[in-house]
Amino acid sequence: MEKSQIFCAVCGESAPAAARFCRGCGGEILSPMGAKQGTAGRPATGSLPPLTDPSSPSSPATTEKPRRGLAIVLAIVGVVLLLLVGSAITLAITDDAPSDGQRANKIKPGSTNTTTPTAVSTTTTAPIVPAWTTVGTSLQNRPIRVSKIGTGPRQVLWIGGIHGDEDEGAIATAELTKAFVDAGLGSTVTLTILEDANPDGRANTTRGNANGVDINRNFAARSFSPGCESTGFCHGDRALSEPETRAVTNLLDKTNFDLVLVAHGHTEGPFINFDGRGADAAERFGGATNWQIRDSSQLDPTPGSIGQLVGVDRGQAILTIEWIRGTDPAKAWEMTRAGILEAIAR
Repeated sequence: MEKSQIFCAVCGESAPAAARFCRGCGGEILSPMGAKQGTAGRPATGSLPPLTDPSSPSSPATTEKPRRGLAIVLAIVGVVLLLLVGSAITLAITDDAPSDGQRANKIKPGSTNTTTPTAVSTTTTAPIVPAWTTVGTSLQNRPIRVSKIGTGPRQVLWIGGIHGDEDEGAIATAELTKAFVDAGLGSTVTLTILEDANPDGRANTTRGNANGVDINRNFAARSFSPGCESTGFCHGDRALSEPETRAVTNLLDKTNFDLVLVAHGHTEGPFINFDGRGADAAERFGGATNWQIRDSSQLDPTPGSIGQLVGVDRGQAILTIEWIRGTDPAKAWEMTRAGILEAIAR
């Protein structure tokens, strides 16, 4: 065989010296120039070792594909593990992050926000807005509204004001619903809140209504007397002549209240006075506030008052809360909150 020839490393066929691949089997020309081939396409002794048949199961060509498949599988598993670890880290960060409410309550350095961070408490932190229902209309078409909360058997009525120039109970009325819920009284007490029995008087800062009639002298109590007092307080020409008085009376007629509380202001306050069976409730209120307790019979006569109607004529318990006239409503609520809830509770 000529020295210019070379041999296929796979099948042993001769090939031109410049050839790179065997024309017979397509194998790569790897045998050195002038090497003699043995039988069955194998080089003679001293030549390069034979290459493995690509079709053989043990050849690199056939084992390379499973290795590549295994590498792909391992890569996919690695990506999945990375995704799982990333998700776990994200969840941990989210759990540790403050809620919207916590962020809202957090005071930023240098800011003028004075909101106190929310404390762990069993009480509600958000304001509770009463669901008001209109039960009447004043002379000047202002609504007379009530809200009801709780489902307990004990029935209590709160009247937030009856004389328009006595607003000491305004904050107590606004805050009573939340305080009632926080005290957990809903299962034992049903509380009805009458926002204001004299909305025209409140708007005009007058004791009486738009007719100049003292609502608390216009009830159909046995003691009612028509006309006006020397003080200028007018009772009306007849009992229940005013729409405000009729609205309150309708409310009293629909429910047999165990207790009625009425917010007032008095120049000789503070004190709590009672009518009818209200002595026990007055004692509980006085014990919580250290206020003086007075029986209404020891005070000036109040003909046609709600105390006369509910306490004297009907024999129900009624308390009149007499703050010092002109007391700031917020301070008034602060000093009597415990007493009011104590009276309501039992």
